[in-house]
Amino acid sequence: MATTADLAIILNNFSLSTWLLLGAFIQSLIFAILPPRVAVLPSFCLLTLVLAKNLLIMGGYLKNPYLAAAYKGKATAPLCEDEEGGDKVTVFILGASSNHPLGIFAPGFSDLRPYFQSMWAEAEADPTTSGLIGKSTTFIPVPTTTASSGSAIVTISYWKSIEHLHAFAQGPAHRKGWDWWISKAKKQYPHLGIMHETYEAPKGRWENVYEGFVPIGMGALTRKVVMEGGEERVEGRLVPAKEGRWSTMKGRLGVDDEKVR
Repeated sequence: MATTADLAIILNNFSLSTWLLLGAFIQSLIFAILPPRVAVLPSFCLLTLVLAKNLLIMGGYLKNPYLAAAYKGKATAPLCEDEEGGDKVTVFILGASSNHPLGIFAPGFSDLRPYFQSMWAEAEADPTTSGLIGKSTTFIPVPTTTASSGSAIVTISYWKSIEHLHAFAQGPAHRKGWDWWISKAKKQYPHLGIMHETYEAPKGRWENVYEGFVPIGMGALTRKVVMEGGEERVEGRLVPAKEGRWSTMKGRLGVDDEKVR
């Protein structure tokens, strides 16, 4: 069953003009089949419902669904020093793009995705050994020289060290994906693209804050917590940052005033 995230990816995969043309085509078919007075009803009723709902939301009569995933108030997502070491964090951004009119439905993209999924599954199978702290994935439009956009899926991941990341790159899943890319994808699917960026920041040189914002990056990470009785539970890392240590940048950095530049 398609999730909300899957539907969002499909909607963002095509340009606004494409969706407008598709809607115009469907409306034309309705006019060709039904009498004009009846054919206009579906679009009229749908537009009326959308406008009415938005007006009720703006007036405070309906709950704003756009705030459902946003964090209420101010929060930060610290890493636990006893879990991750706390002396540094390595950020690895990995992306795959489809510079094609069909976006993620272009030839070859369905072959690329399983390699990415296999790599992350390998790292997540044993985070203690792999050094993977967590990751979050998003779909973004990539500006092109045309009026439309390409499509890219980008994963932001966090690691204990760059040495752990190097070990991940040498793992069987990554090697298999890289071999496929070199031997087949580059020649057969020239519209596909991949990228990565790597950063390593020492303790006291990174922090984050979210206020009325849908958590991404570190804010979207989860962790396993062992409850009483040995039961494991997955929970988010966000903690309130309105007061106390987490309320200021220097507090989140864990350094004194002189070290904050």
